[in-house]
Amino acid sequence: MGLSPRERLIRWLGSEASFAAWEAEASEGLSALAPASQERVRAALAEALAAVDEGAPVSTTSGEVSLRWAHEGCWLREEDEEPYLYPEPEVLGAALEGELRARLLPAASEGLAALTQGAAELAQAWELAQAPLAARTGRERERLARHDAPPEAARRALLISLDRVPAPLRAAALACEAQRARWRELELEVDPELAASDASKLPLDTRLHPEAWVADLRAALGDAQPAGVLVVGDNARALRWLRARYAGQVQCAYLDPPFNTQSRAFAYRDARPRADWLCFMDERLALSRELLREDGTLYAHIDQHEKERLRLLLDRHLHYVAEVIWRIGWVSGFKTRAKKFIRNHDTIYQYGKRPQPFFSKRYLPYPEGYVRRDGKPPTGKGIPLEDTWNCSSADRLDSIQIMSFSREKVGRGDLTQKNENLLARMLEASSREGDWVLDPFLGSGTTAATALKLGRRWLGCERSPELVDEVILPRLQRVLAGERYGISRETGWEGGGLCEVAWLAL
Repeated sequence: MGLSPRERLIRWLGSEASFAAWEAEASEGLSALAPASQERVRAALAEALAAVDEGAPVSTTSGEVSLRWAHEGCWLREEDEEPYLYPEPEVLGAALEGELRARLLPAASEGLAALTQGAAELAQAWELAQAPLAARTGRERERLARHDAPPEAARRALLISLDRVPAPLRAAALACEAQRARWRELELEVDPELAASDASKLPLDTRLHPEAWVADLRAALGDAQPAGVLVVGDNARALRWLRARYAGQVQCAYLDPPFNTQSRAFAYRDARPRADWLCFMDERLALSRELLREDGTLYAHIDQHEKERLRLLLDRHLHYVAEVIWRIGWVSGFKTRAKKFIRNHDTIYQYGKRPQPFFSKRYLPYPEGYVRRDGKPPTGKGIPLEDTWNCSSADRLDSIQIMSFSREKVGRGDLTQKNENLLARMLEASSREGDWVLDPFLGSGTTAATALKLGRRWLGCERSPELVDEVILPRLQRVLAGERYGISRETGWEGGGLCEVAWLAL
């Protein structure tokens, strides 16, 4: 599986500790030693650098026994502009200087002590040995500071339904030919009389309109708050951008991250060395936690490939509440030929920022003819939801992936799209109308669509500009127009609203 992020970073930190670098940064002190001593210093440093290159283990004197994470103290920084090329991610480290010192200096110290006879000369040699390391780790701290700084938005746009546009600006909006072409692409019918009325839910994309008109619109909207915010960029950077604006305001988060199946058939990177995946997820969980309210809930959706490791990561940041088993639905065809028990479920972990987060108990309607065990009719609110979903005739929650003719599908087979009714179950249980909900892996846009239809406000992150333009924004515009798919009928959704899109500067 290659080197872990920790090993890669330690080698990077030690890589400039070459003989040339040591001599350049400590030439005056080194030249003060006798020629024979200089050679012995070089030999000691060569042995130390070999220990770094070979990944020599670090001993501990604490005596404590704990789980050792191959990624701990590391972050992965990935380029936004080439999401599908998957270059080797850059590794950053916040707390590895001590470990590098532990690897680099002991081997050097023996040689330094052997060639020196007095305390003064030993101290001088020891200072020479540490100088390049201090310079290197100082540069690493500067890299981390740049990485942790909130990014800026390079450009912004609004998605807004026509009924939210002030009346004086509507005529110009309707006359915009680029906008009318977009309505045709979205297969939206434009009734001229309805479009001019206060009831029209036709969606506008401000990128298609003249800058002067957009400026007038923003001025007219004033302090109007969006019902949703989509941040386009690597989601660790996007979460930092959101943290600066929404820290401590999110009631419910839903994470549907790459499952790390080692497949390259998806629109996102799903084949990482395990330590890289841990590093990737650890940082995003930590950032998501900072956005949660004190009574907030985080749901994490996963399959068998990394579920145990994900739970251990979640335990580091949040409080365990429940483990939900979601039965995907019926199985048929090639999948059933495997000579083993057929996997037919995903796992959804429920965690809280505190041990008992906000929760609204949910019930399934009693099916027709339902009676209690004593033969009497039921008197309660319904059948309380269990932690196994889609496992009885009373609880139908099949995956959208097996619904061949679902109009809810976005038409991209390389996306692992989830159902709106699945998201609705979590959002209704762990948030109220008007609350903020978060999805750092927005993908097909299901969380945003569901939140709008349930009267929640949403925050979403998506790395791929292509996916945003081809899938998410068209879906959101159809939702604003009042589409009738997904949970629209159950919620009485009629469309309308205002959403903001921000593209992060690279």
